[in-house]
Amino acid sequence: MPRRHRSHSADFKRQVLAGVILGEDGAAAKLLTDYEARIAALERLVGRQALEIEFLKESTPRPAAWPTRRTRRRPTTFSRFPRSPTARC
Repeated sequence: MPRRHRSHSADFKRQVLAGVILGEDGAAAKLLTDYEARIAALERLVGRQALEIEFLKESTPRPAAWPTRRTRRRPTTFSRFPRSPTARC
């Protein structure tokens, strides 16, 4: 039987957060610090990758033969039942 997700009241969450801030729960404070460090490391990685992508976009010349969105032609639509040349609408 699957367990239901527990939901806690806002007062309980405030109480736990106050305990973490005051340093009453050392394990929770350590976990929070570890998560903050990991988030900061991931943000730096994302920033570095964004710079690399931008640099590569600017430094790599695009050959004229590569199609762009503007040069692609839309496919013509085909009817399931083609009209005869003599048929009029």
